[in-house]
Amino acid sequence: MQILTIILVMISIVGMAQSEPEYVEIASGFQHPTAIENAHDGSNRIFVCEQAGMIKIIEHTHTYSVRNRPFLDISSKVIASGDKGLKALAFHPNYPFAPYFFVSYTTMKSGRWYLKVERYTVIGDPNVAIPGSSRTIIEIPFAKGYNQGGALEFGGDGYLYISLGDGGATEVSYDCNQDMNKLMCGVLRLNIDGDDFPYLRDRNYAIPGDNPWKDMEDVKSEFYLLGLRNPKYLFIEPTTSSLYVTDSGLKEGEELNMKSLSYKGGNHFGCRAKANSERPTRRRLESLPIFQYDHYEGCHIVGGATYNGGLFPDWTGQAFVADLCSRSLWKIDPNRDFVVEKYDLSPYGAISAIGNSENGEIYLGSTYGETGKIFLLMNAAACEGKILENMKDQIQLTAGEDISSVQSLHTAYSNNEQDESLKPYQTESDDGIYKLLLQSCIDQLMAQE
Repeated sequence: MQILTIILVMISIVGMAQSEPEYVEIASGFQHPTAIENAHDGSNRIFVCEQAGMIKIIEHTHTYSVRNRPFLDISSKVIASGDKGLKALAFHPNYPFAPYFFVSYTTMKSGRWYLKVERYTVIGDPNVAIPGSSRTIIEIPFAKGYNQGGALEFGGDGYLYISLGDGGATEVSYDCNQDMNKLMCGVLRLNIDGDDFPYLRDRNYAIPGDNPWKDMEDVKSEFYLLGLRNPKYLFIEPTTSSLYVTDSGLKEGEELNMKSLSYKGGNHFGCRAKANSERPTRRRLESLPIFQYDHYEGCHIVGGATYNGGLFPDWTGQAFVADLCSRSLWKIDPNRDFVVEKYDLSPYGAISAIGNSENGEIYLGSTYGETGKIFLLMNAAACEGKILENMKDQIQLTAGEDISSVQSLHTAYSNNEQDESLKPYQTESDDGIYKLLLQSCIDQLMAQE
């Protein structure tokens, strides 16, 4: 009992000071999660991409359960190893009225590597996509199968943003800045509801008229951002229209960059600096990262999401990224000069995906041995308060009893042998009671999403 008291006091103190999260496992049995998304359709479903090419649904009502049948299985198309595989998922901004979603993955054709972005359709059963409905949006050749980027995200403008890496080219001293007439080393911005190339099967999109380099000589009109070596993840903060994009360096380390989508001019992030040990002088258009760390502190940055949920009100608008090797999670506050807080995720496996629920809560996907798990970031301090608030009315207090901790709840439960609903708590240890109450709190809080 004394140990539990210390744990609860520590949770309360840390929670009040900086909202230290707990990580609640909600589902397991995944094979290397690579992306976590929601369909913004009011269903509260969570979609998890697996590297090998399968998308699975976690249903969420008062509890979480993984559907047996996958939402989509394109494993026959996907080549998965290293950082190759199914990379990203994004639902059409008007989903489900526009019943489409988009995926990106690594594939090979005629001995050449490609990053392919496809559209799929959902009609009838909302939990199963139509496998034969694929339509190629864009297909981009690369010299090698890794460092392709492949992140997908829709902005508030309705356009699809796609990140592209160098395909391994900078390992042979290729300079991403030297040829901007190739679709690599940047972020594209495409109108997927139009088609400027009706006679090309591998280009089914239009180029927005306000793209920063549209119709400029020697720069592809599709580009929105330039100078990125391996931008594997990008995410957008909806309330501020800020686009965050990660980048992984060959020698210099990992970084997170940010750009406001309200600013229409193009940014250059200086890809050459990622490929060499010495950083050159930044050019006028180049932008500095908002967060970075070297390879002594980790090996590969994993993004990312911003927080807009209800469990941690003081986190609103803050960005989260992790590192695959060091198992660290960072929270970055753009409202306080990008102040960073770091959390240790060592007990939870290697974090390989971060995403949001419909209501802005944050979920982490991890690989722990052969088993991939999904965790919810939970506010333990808020839960302790809600446990006391929601449970005390079930207890008939005797004179002098004060419900101010889980221990006093335990005593109160033990004193109410007549109430059948309290039997689970009467037969549990203090630690078991806390876990039962915490789960009850989680169910109540998540039901309010």
